[in-house]
Amino acid sequence: MTSGSRYAVGMLALALTLVVFGSGCALRHHKGNLDRMQDAISLPEEEAATDTANLQQRVVSLYDILKTDKLTTNLTKRKIAGFFNDEKDLVDFVAIYSSLFRRMGFKKERVASYKIQDILIEENGVIGLVRIDIKGRYYSIWTSKISEVQEWQKIGSQWYILPKVY
Repeated sequence: MTSGSRYAVGMLALALTLVVFGSGCALRHHKGNLDRMQDAISLPEEEAATDTANLQQRVVSLYDILKTDKLTTNLTKRKIAGFFNDEKDLVDFVAIYSSLFRRMGFKKERVASYKIQDILIEENGVIGLVRIDIKGRYYSIWTSKISEVQEWQKIGSQWYILPKVY
């Protein structure tokens, strides 16, 4: 084997290593409001079971849309409008997360995957805290990750996200 072909094989091995091992780790990681759940006083699990299930369903529905659609399009805004109590919250959410997605390098301002880590209903029964990891593709082989606790508010029988900058 010539020195040129050894060099090529070495570079190929390095590239494959980056693809295989780099794809599972987050190149960029943003953490926001993670201590919020530690300070909260929660409802007992049996009292909060229905609200927890309903809130989880709302979070999944929102992020399933954000996995398939680019956040900043008008069509997406119309699709996600029902997750906000008013127009101001919708506009704030789009502004906050589109900026964060760009800063984190999310390809096409789209969520690649998400995982709900924990849901807690505060003792007042109207504030829900959702600890979530949101991943986006950074270039083609790496991910960026946002780990945060989001606040949701129950109005009537429906849960609405309260967008905040962390």
